[in-house]
Amino acid sequence: MRGLNALTPAQRDFIERQVADMSSQGLTPSGLVLQATEELLQGKYQQSFDTYTEALARASDFAEAYAGRAGADSALGNHDKAFEDLTEALRYQKDATELPILFARRAGALVALGRIDQAEQDIADAGVSNDQKYFVLNGRGLIKLLRKDWEGAERDFRAADAASPGVAILENIGIIYLIQSDWAKAYESSIEVSKQSEPFVWVWIIEALAAEKLGKTAERQHLVQEFMTKNRDPKLSLDELVPFLPDDLAQLARGWVR
Repeated sequence: MRGLNALTPAQRDFIERQVADMSSQGLTPSGLVLQATEELLQGKYQQSFDTYTEALARASDFAEAYAGRAGADSALGNHDKAFEDLTEALRYQKDATELPILFARRAGALVALGRIDQAEQDIADAGVSNDQKYFVLNGRGLIKLLRKDWEGAERDFRAADAASPGVAILENIGIIYLIQSDWAKAYESSIEVSKQSEPFVWVWIIEALAAEKLGKTAERQHLVQEFMTKNRDPKLSLDELVPFLPDDLAQLARGWVR
């Protein structure tokens, strides 16, 4: 449910290498999808959308192109279109092992649209048996945050971490502490997560919000800068986090990230 932030640095490097070797493929639908994915990672969202669309013009049943274009849709703020593209990806995807991740991603689009019941159903349909079950478990935990099921959310985050250690899913436990106004725990837990080799970028803003509430102004300023520099698109990342934050904290964070 992280959109672009679901990719690790290693995965991004792989895509960049594939694009560099793409000349042998020419403008095949697969080559266009690789090009569009690289454009998406570079923040060229409209260009990426157009390239995915070109791939679909050449292969209208190309599930990977629909799934990729959904990422561009979300980055452009068009969550209705992301839902539609992910629905098409689910329709055309022939590899059953890919379906759970598509259901989890569509749940993310539904969360952004405020359609929580449907998001919950997509997560249930996703199951947790595929190789990327950490992604589905994390999505389920985020929906439990919206349901105010703090214990269930924490269980899912910890299960996601156990399924893929080092991916930094545990940063989301800091969101629980923020919601509960337990600033010290939010701050301390975020410090531990930020020590990981490949932390996701939410951790910096979670820690910054806790630092602000604890009166640690200098630390907060440093953490916001970390969030801005370690993130390819800070505003997009914050937009993905905001649905899970209390309104006052979301407004505070938006004031820092412009």
